[in-house]
Amino acid sequence: SILNMGFMGKPRLEVLYCSGDKNLNISKDEMWKNYPWIFDNKTGKLYDYDPFLNQIDPLETDKIGDELFTYNSRLDGNILKIREVQTSSGYVIEERRYAIDIKARKSTHYAMEYLEKKYQDSCIKLNLPKGVKINY
Repeated sequence: SILNMGFMGKPRLEVLYCSGDKNLNISKDEMWKNYPWIFDNKTGKLYDYDPFLNQIDPLETDKIGDELFTYNSRLDGNILKIREVQTSSGYVIEERRYAIDIKARKSTHYAMEYLEKKYQDSCIKLNLPKGVKINY
């Protein structure tokens, strides 16, 4: 099995931008700035886009100010399941769950402390930016 590890192949990345705005009436540039979901359509592993460097890197954590966002994800059939945990100073602020139906292009998300409040978004597929460097 160690020999097979080198032949697993590169990820096949897909990008979905999901929003509650029914018309999705913003430019593609704005969609890229608003953190679309970039994922390997074989494993569900997440990636992040850096517009300044025009590169895509694996996404496990993201730091914004003094808050840390940690991501775990996997594919379950056509559903991309994502767990996002937001912490600050070591304390959990919020945990969110996302279930994105890749074929239907619909996203359901909710905060764990408000399970009764589930939100549904429409998603559109985006193409990777021209000349983007992908770090696997």
